[in-house]
Amino acid sequence: MGSFTWLFVATLLMATYQSQVASVPSSLFGSLFDDVDDMRTGIEDDIKRMNDNIQKNVQKQLDQANKRVAEAIKNAKNGTQTSSGGSYNFFSSNNNMSVTSRRGGSRTVQSGTDAQGRPYYNEMEDLVIGKKLFHTERKYNPKTKKIDLTTYTKDLEDPNAQPVYIDPQSVPRDE
Repeated sequence: MGSFTWLFVATLLMATYQSQVASVPSSLFGSLFDDVDDMRTGIEDDIKRMNDNIQKNVQKQLDQANKRVAEAIKNAKNGTQTSSGGSYNFFSSNNNMSVTSRRGGSRTVQSGTDAQGRPYYNEMEDLVIGKKLFHTERKYNPKTKKIDLTTYTKDLEDPNAQPVYIDPQSVPRDE
C-alpha cells in the first residue's frame, strides 16, 4: 500500500469515530462531568476535614507540651542551680542532685524524698583508667535501711563486653 492509501484509511477511521461520538447523547457527557465534579468536591471536602482534624490534634499536643514545659520551668524556679569547675548542682525543697565531672570520670548523687515522703539516696560513680571502666553504685534500701553497694568493671575496648562484678575494695580511689 502506498502512502496515499494509508492516508485514506486513516481519514476514514477518524470520520467513523467522530460520527460515533456525535451520536452519543450530550446528556451522557453532562451527567459524567457532573459526577466527576461531585467526586472532586467530595474529595476536597474530605481533605479539608482531614486538615482541620490534623490541625486540632497538633494544637492539642502543643498545648499539652507547653503546659509540661511551663510546669518544669516553675519547678526549676522553686529550686536553685549552681555550676562551677565541672560540677553541676540542683537543689529544690525535697530533692538534691549533684553531678561532678573530672578528667576520666564522673560522680552523680541524687537524694531527697519521693512523693510519699520516703527518703532516697542514689550515688553513681564512673572512673576510666586505661581501657577499663570502674562503676560504683550506692543506693539506699528503705526495707533494710542500709546502703546497697554494687561495683563492676567493663572493658571499653570490647563493644560486647559484659559487666564483671568485683569487690568494692578493689576499685581505685582518688587520694
